[in-house]
Amino acid sequence: MDVRVVHCPACERAVRVAVPKDIIQWPPRGDAAADAVCFEHGATCTGELCPIFDVPPERMRVNLESFQQMTSGILEEEVQ
Repeated sequence: MDVRVVHCPACERAVRVAVPKDIIQWPPRGDAAADAVCFEHGATCTGELCPIFDVPPERMRVNLESFQQMTSGILEEEVQ
Protein backbone atom coordinates (compact mmCIF):
# COMPACT_ATOMS: atom_id res chain seq x y z
CA MET A 1 0.00 0.00 0.00
CA ASP A 2 1.11 3.54 -0.75
CA VAL A 3 0.28 6.27 1.75
CA ARG A 4 -0.55 9.61 0.15
CA VAL A 5 -1.72 13.01 1.32
CA VAL A 6 -4.65 14.28 -0.73
CA HIS A 7 -7.18 17.07 -0.49
CA CYS A 8 -10.62 15.95 0.71
CA PRO A 9 -13.40 18.23 -0.51
CA ALA A 10 -15.75 16.92 2.23
CA CYS A 11 -13.33 17.76 5.08
CA GLU A 12 -11.87 20.77 3.25
CA ARG A 13 -8.32 19.81 4.21
CA ALA A 14 -5.47 17.44 3.48
CA VAL A 15 -6.01 13.86 4.63
CA ARG A 16 -3.81 10.74 4.64
CA VAL A 17 -4.99 7.80 2.58
CA ALA A 18 -3.57 4.41 1.64
CA VAL A 19 -4.14 2.81 -1.76
CA PRO A 20 -2.79 -0.32 -3.42
CA LYS A 21 0.62 0.28 -5.05
CA ASP A 22 -0.62 -0.72 -8.49
CA ILE A 23 -3.19 2.11 -8.76
CA ILE A 24 -2.89 3.87 -12.11
CA GLN A 25 -6.04 6.03 -12.20
CA TRP A 26 -6.44 8.74 -9.57
CA PRO A 27 -8.66 8.76 -7.70
CA PRO A 28 -9.33 5.05 -7.92
CA ARG A 29 -12.95 4.03 -8.44
CA GLY A 30 -14.95 0.83 -8.26
CA ASP A 31 -12.94 -2.35 -7.73
CA ALA A 32 -9.69 -0.35 -7.71
CA ALA A 33 -10.93 1.64 -4.70
CA ALA A 34 -12.32 -1.35 -2.81
CA ASP A 35 -9.18 -1.63 -0.61
CA ALA A 36 -8.56 2.10 -0.18
CA VAL A 37 -8.13 3.42 3.35
CA CYS A 38 -8.80 6.93 4.60
CA PHE A 39 -7.12 7.48 7.97
CA GLU A 40 -9.63 10.21 8.84
CA HIS A 41 -12.60 7.84 8.66
CA GLY A 42 -14.34 7.65 12.00
CA ALA A 43 -12.02 10.22 13.60
CA THR A 44 -12.88 13.51 11.93
CA CYS A 45 -14.95 12.15 9.05
CA THR A 46 -18.16 10.14 9.19
CA GLY A 47 -17.55 8.68 5.76
CA GLU A 48 -21.17 9.16 4.75
CA LEU A 49 -20.05 10.46 1.38
CA CYS A 50 -16.46 9.84 0.42
CA PRO A 51 -15.75 12.12 -2.53
CA ILE A 52 -12.28 10.66 -2.98
CA PHE A 53 -13.00 6.93 -3.30
CA ASP A 54 -16.79 6.58 -3.46
CA VAL A 55 -16.53 3.67 -0.99
CA PRO A 56 -19.47 2.94 1.35
CA PRO A 57 -18.84 3.85 5.02
CA GLU A 58 -19.09 0.23 6.16
CA ARG A 59 -16.41 -0.85 3.69
CA MET A 60 -14.12 2.06 4.65
CA ARG A 61 -14.44 1.13 8.34
CA VAL A 62 -13.49 -2.49 7.58
CA ASN A 63 -10.57 -1.34 5.39
CA LEU A 64 -9.28 0.98 8.12
CA GLU A 65 -9.55 -1.69 10.83
CA SER A 66 -7.80 -4.27 8.62
CA PHE A 67 -4.99 -1.84 7.79
CA GLN A 68 -4.52 -0.96 11.47
CA GLN A 69 -4.34 -4.65 12.43
CA MET A 70 -1.89 -5.39 9.64
CA THR A 71 0.43 -2.50 10.48
CA SER A 72 0.24 -2.93 14.26
CA GLY A 73 1.84 -6.37 13.88
CA ILE A 74 4.65 -4.86 11.82
CA LEU A 75 5.24 -2.09 14.34
CA GLU A 76 5.26 -4.55 17.25
CA GLU A 77 7.87 -6.69 15.49
CA GLU A 78 10.10 -3.64 14.91
CA VAL A 79 9.94 -2.64 18.59
CA GLN A 80 10.95 -6.09 19.88
